[in-house]
Amino acid sequence: MSRLIPGLPTDVFKRIDDLIADVHPILERVDVTLGTVSGTLSTVDGTLADATSTLGEATAVLTDVKALLSDLEQRLELLDEVPAMRKQLTEVHTMLKKLTTAKK
Repeated sequence: MSRLIPGLPTDVFKRIDDLIADVHPILERVDVTLGTVSGTLSTVDGTLADATSTLGEATAVLTDVKALLSDLEQRLELLDEVPAMRKQLTEVHTMLKKLTTAKK
């Protein structure tokens, strides 16, 4: 081949073979590393999917808690009104007693 290309060193093909031999193990390591990265990315993808699902569930729970707190707040407001209602009932009871006593 060196006769076809004047000035081409005779050992150029040997050098190319040597370079290929040097690069081949590096490419094998790159391939293994890419496989590891691919596996890790799959794991991360699964973890992110789990996290998304968990966040969705947490959001639903928090929405339920918010509704329960709102209901509790309404009930507490009613309890705040109980003393006033008692007072009114006592007044009504007293008026009824007076009315029934006055009729006798």
